[in-house]
Amino acid sequence: MRKLDLDVAKHWDEWMGSITINALRDSKFVLYTTMPSSHPKDHDQENLDLVETLNYLLYGILLCGVPSTSRGPH
Repeated sequence: MRKLDLDVAKHWDEWMGSITINALRDSKFVLYTTMPSSHPKDHDQENLDLVETLNYLLYGILLCGVPSTSRGPH
């Protein structure tokens, strides 16, 4: 996504800090994922596994090189 266009739960503001959350909201490229959780407010192994999966996606993107952002013919 080009913008974090979602409402972040209040506990994330506390866990990550408002400066980090605001930086995410202002960034131009955001990767995030969600999944059903039996304990959504706990920062537990489910969250760690989800972060690891998302990191693999990011690593794959980075291994392909930095994508071009031009909009016209080269």
